[in-house]
Amino acid sequence: MRDPLLARLADAIHDGGIDLVAAFPSVAYDAAGPPPELTAGALLPGARSMIVVGSGGTHLWRRFTDWLAVDPKGRLLAEAHPLDHYVAGVLDRGSAVLADAGVRARRLEPTFLFQPRIDFRRLGALSGLGAPSPIGMVVHPVFGPWWALRGAWLCDRDLVPTPPLSRPCEGCPAPCRAAIPPGSEGTILAATLAARTACVLSAERYSDEQVAYHYTPDEGLRRLAARLEAS
Repeated sequence: MRDPLLARLADAIHDGGIDLVAAFPSVAYDAAGPPPELTAGALLPGARSMIVVGSGGTHLWRRFTDWLAVDPKGRLLAEAHPLDHYVAGVLDRGSAVLADAGVRARRLEPTFLFQPRIDFRRLGALSGLGAPSPIGMVVHPVFGPWWALRGAWLCDRDLVPTPPLSRPCEGCPAPCRAAIPPGSEGTILAATLAARTACVLSAERYSDEQVAYHYTPDEGLRRLAARLEAS
């Protein structure tokens, strides 16, 4: 049975491109051993549950570029990190659902500038949305490495935990290993474009435009700006 509050939150953020949602008890997060200042109780006194959300494949990118197209110069060029800015706006909708339900919550984001910094790879595994892989990423059983965690909320409400998804790397011949830089297996440095592309799980690979945005940001922004200007 899906938790009704979690279902409402999922509905609120789905149209924005964030379509993967899971929840688990906050005691499981604490059991994984975060630093004392980053335990659930330290981050949110009275915390009971953790909600984790992500995006798979190209859905988020399509919604993001639709949003940019409304005002390309104002939205693409005015922000140092336009995708992060867009995602934060989508997460605002989820925060509003929790607030309307009377839930006290603290939002967490995996962006470089967000504080406090917590281990979102650990959250991805604890939530059951994915599992650790040789390329250092938490791999989703459908989207493989072509997905990302986008945010989380600690909240003071007991939620029905979502069942974990399968562990896709178990039993896999791991062709990705051939593309991993020496000495980096299991670390985030292993997540090269070649290693991600070699993964056998690629239900919906990122577009070339999105890959460029993440791996060569300057070129990616130029390519995106040129397309939006021409459309």
